[in-house]
Amino acid sequence: MHEIWGTCGAALGTRLSAPWVASLGSALGRALWWLLPKRRGLAYASVHRRLGVPGPAAERIARESFRHTGMAFAEIFQGRHTGPRFLHEQVIVERPDLLTALFSSTRPAVVVSGHLGAWELLVALMALFPHRPACQVVVRLPKSPFLRGLILHARNQARIRTVGHRDASAGVLAMLRAGGLAAFLVDHHCRQAEAERLLFLGREASVNRGPALLAVRAKAEVWPLFLVREPRIGSFRLLQESPLDTRGLTGDPAARVRSVCRFYTQAVEHAVCRYPEQWLWMHRRWKA
Repeated sequence: MHEIWGTCGAALGTRLSAPWVASLGSALGRALWWLLPKRRGLAYASVHRRLGVPGPAAERIARESFRHTGMAFAEIFQGRHTGPRFLHEQVIVERPDLLTALFSSTRPAVVVSGHLGAWELLVALMALFPHRPACQVVVRLPKSPFLRGLILHARNQARIRTVGHRDASAGVLAMLRAGGLAAFLVDHHCRQAEAERLLFLGREASVNRGPALLAVRAKAEVWPLFLVREPRIGSFRLLQESPLDTRGLTGDPAARVRSVCRFYTQAVEHAVCRYPEQWLWMHRRWKA
C-alpha cells in the first residue's frame, strides 16, 4: 500500500510548476518553524554560536533555513523532470571548466554534497552523466515505509539508483571500480564507530568516513558539488570546488581516509558560510 501512495504522491508533485513547489515548500517551512519549537531553538543557537552573528541576524538565518528546508522537501517531486534543459536554462554554473571536467572524466567519481539549497534537484542531475556505467545515490532512508517508498519512487530513474547507506558498501565499491559515480550527503551526524572527529564551523563534529573509505579503495576523484537557490524563483546556482584525486594521497590507509574526510568537510563549510540561510540548521550536527 505504501508503494501505491508513494507513486501517487510523486505523480501529483511532478505536475506542479516551480512557483507552486516554491510556495508549497515555503509554507511547509514556515509551519515547521512554529510546530517544532525545540528544533527552532536548536537552529537559532547553532547559527548564533557557529557563525558568531548577533541575535536578530541569527533568528533571520534560522527562520530562512526552515523555509529553504521546506522547499527542498517539496522539490523531491520535481526530480524526474530535472534534465539537460533544466541545467542549461535554470542553472548558473560558476565553474564551467570544472563541470566540463567532471562530465568528461572517466575516473571513478565520488560526488559529495550537503543538506544545502536544492539538494533533491542536485540528486536528479546525477543522471546527466551518460558515459558513466551507473550512478548510485547513497542516502539514509527513513524508517517509515510510506516515506521510504515515496523517496525511492521520486529519486530512482533510469540512470540513478538510490541505495540505503547500510547496504551500500560492496555494491558501490564495485560500481566505482568500473568507472561509475556515487553521490553522498556528507554533513549529517553519524555513529562514532563510523566517524572521524573533525572541526566543522569551529567545533568538533562526527564526519562520516564511509564515502572517504570507498573513494580511497576505488582510487576515485572526490568532487564537491552544491546546488543553491537564486533569488528569482526557479533559478539556481551550481557551486563546485576542484576535485581531490585520492591517488595522490600519502600515508597509511587511515591517514588517507582522514584527509578525504577533512577535504569534503571543509568544502561543505565553505558552501555553508556562503549561503548560511540555505543549510539545514535544525539538524543536531554537533551531537556528542
